[in-house]
Amino acid sequence: MPPRERHAGGLWLVPLRVGVEVLVIVSLAVWGFAVGEAGAWRAILTVLAPAVGFGFWALVDFRWLGPRAEPARLVQELAVSGVAAAAAIGAGQTALGWTLAALTVLYHLLVYAAGQRLLHLPGPHRLAEPTR
Repeated sequence: MPPRERHAGGLWLVPLRVGVEVLVIVSLAVWGFAVGEAGAWRAILTVLAPAVGFGFWALVDFRWLGPRAEPARLVQELAVSGVAAAAAIGAGQTALGWTLAALTVLYHLLVYAAGQRLLHLPGPHRLAEPTR
């Protein structure tokens, strides 16, 4: 399958991915707001918690792991989303936390069901294309 067709086939996953990322931000911000004491500390934690979460998400480029890059990225994404969901639940926002958890699992299941990957590896470590 040519690259253009392969990427277009997973385009419908983008809104779901955006939804997961927005809920991660909101969940971590809600937690920061809930645990922060009044005033500046509350505002700092409300901004800092999502920044740290996404910093961890973006900090590591797993492509150097070659064939182990995809599972490592999956574990990282599930960990960040899981921590954010637990943070929302811990802050008393149970519906938000469970919605994030469910949407995260659904997104990742659909990514692999559609034959997509979280990472696109260049060079010799690229995952094999599906055969027809």
